[in-house]
Amino acid sequence: NGCTYTSSDSGATWTQTTAPQPGLWSLASSADGTKLVAAGGGPDTDAGGAYTGGACIYTSSDSGATWTQTTAPRLSWAPVASSADGTKLVAVSVDLLAPLKLIGGYIYTSSDSGTTWTQRL
Repeated sequence: NGCTYTSSDSGATWTQTTAPQPGLWSLASSADGTKLVAAGGGPDTDAGGAYTGGACIYTSSDSGATWTQTTAPRLSWAPVASSADGTKLVAVSVDLLAPLKLIGGYIYTSSDSGTTWTQRL
């Protein structure tokens, strides 16, 4: 299991966050670092290893101290990006049958810091 860390001093020191585990593949930040968006990369499984669907997208408005699961659908997410003020977000999913290839996926956007998501493609 990987962990998610943040730094507020250009990387001199790092603090482990409470970001959901496991498998956050992509993270984006507002320009001031207070608003973060993170996406899971692969299919989620429960404690017993059973497939539970795709991964989730999470947001933080306090530099990663706390995280909230968004209403974005559970997909296999690849890159996420954020506008400078953290209000506009974009996330791209990949086809679960063709991992790591950006084919057959979806593009979702949010204009309210991840509260609501709209499928664009």
